Amino acid sequence: MSRFEYLSVLISIVIALGMSEIASTWSRLLRARARVDFYWLHSFWTVFMVLMMVQFWWGFWEFREVESWSFPGLVAVVTESLVLVLAAMALLPEPDQGGNIDLRSYYFAQCRVVFTLGALLLLLLTVVDALVGGQPFLHLENAVRLPAIILTASAALFVNERFHVLFTLTAAALFIGFVRVSFHA
Repeated sequence: MSRFEYLSVLISIVIALGMSEIASTWSRLLRARARVDFYWLHSFWTVFMVLMMVQFWWGFWEFREVESWSFPGLVAVVTESLVLVLAAMALLPEPDQGGNIDLRSYYFAQCRVVFTLGALLLLLLTVVDALVGGQPFLHLENAVRLPAIILTASAALFVNERFHVLFTLTAAALFIGFVRVSFHA
């Protein structure tokens, strides 16, 4: 087994735990739907987090060409996956606590943490791709990441519904653009 294969197992486990937590929370929310006030931005971002996890896992394949892995490189890549999962988990309420669940209020109460972690993740992805994966900083993927970092950091600062709606639509477009660039579609 190569170091890449060994590391990919760990990354897969971390990402699978994040996806499992999202699916588990959504199943509890759906079972408790009589006391849940759903909110489309919250729903969008939980689905978006799953898509980010899938893209992260798929994109990790590019690291197969890294010839020698160092401990700092290993820690950096694992940190990326952990930050992604933590951002997703910060978006998930505890539906088993009883009482009504207002996902709009919950979304805006958590958005600073979620999008601070999101901006950190995007920054880490840029740096780790360059330092560990050997990707130049002046790369088309980073042309998509730079505005995403700025917008995501702004979403952490501004708790305003109109801003978050525009941010969400822009983030969806940037993600589609990033996937097209990454997969040469």
